[in-house]
Amino acid sequence: MSKDVKSLLKYRNKTISALDSASWISTCSECMDIKPVRTRHCSVCNRCVFHIDHHSPWVNNCVGLENLRFYLLFIFYLLLAVGYNLITVRAIWNHYIYKQNMQLMNFVYVFDQFLFLVLICVNIWHWTVAMTGMSTVDVICGGSSGG
Repeated sequence: MSKDVKSLLKYRNKTISALDSASWISTCSECMDIKPVRTRHCSVCNRCVFHIDHHSPWVNNCVGLENLRFYLLFIFYLLLAVGYNLITVRAIWNHYIYKQNMQLMNFVYVFDQFLFLVLICVNIWHWTVAMTGMSTVDVICGGSSGG
């Protein structure tokens, strides 16, 4: 986690009145709540999320600081599952059931290969961005996710 994020975590358990007013000048224009430095409003969830990475339709939630580790594990385990499916389909290549359903099994095999390559790219991207302490919004917006 980056130094900026660690310094903001000390504010997690404080009430609004206990916070110094100089750090919390801005408010969200959508929900009118106080907006910390690395917070962004999600138009899908209609709430502000701290250190938002993106809104994921696959988990039906925003991926932010609180659930980033679960999302990273989710996409990693998904990659492992698709890889296991590729190995399984390849293992029954000469089985009579495979030969009876050749078109369907070939489609499944090619689709799994495509999905495996896509998941490799998604995993590399998200793990790299997470290990640098940034988010996808930070990369796209040029380093500031405050807007």
